[in-house]
Amino acid sequence: GWCGSPRPHLRRQFEVAPLAFVARAAGAAATDGSDEDLMATETGPITAHERTPLFVGSVDDVRELLTYGDIRQVAKTYAL
Repeated sequence: GWCGSPRPHLRRQFEVAPLAFVARAAGAAATDGSDEDLMATETGPITAHERTPLFVGSVDDVRELLTYGDIRQVAKTYAL
């Protein structure tokens, strides 16, 4: 099984990266819904509180999830 949230409301540096690290250490995988494994890239956050979605699960489940393409939902911006 897997768990995930397509909305970008988790902070990449403080919430997503630690969960992805634990998942990878347990033999699972984590992705932000784009075509990349969160722990396989060396890119860091652009800002300290950059937000991103998170999907965590078995390697096979995450690999299958990535076959659907970029599944992230974009945060809406509203005019003030």
